[in-house]
Amino acid sequence: MNEKQLSHIQEAVAQYYVENQDYILSKLTANVSEEEPHALQTNKMIVNAMKVSTEISCVVIFDALRDLGLLKEL
Repeated sequence: MNEKQLSHIQEAVAQYYVENQDYILSKLTANVSEEEPHALQTNKMIVNAMKVSTEISCVVIFDALRDLGLLKEL
């Protein structure tokens, strides 16, 4: 992967985050209660972060495939 490709991916992820910040933050804190022990809250947020990371990766990959003409609009 060259520098230009990496830069394009970084920009896409940053743009996705800015456009979907409220959604992402709500996903990170889903099913996390302030009444739970701190360690449990942390574990749940780590799991949620992995789910969000996977979702963002899929969006970026689909967008890249579409931009390359390898994926039709759904």
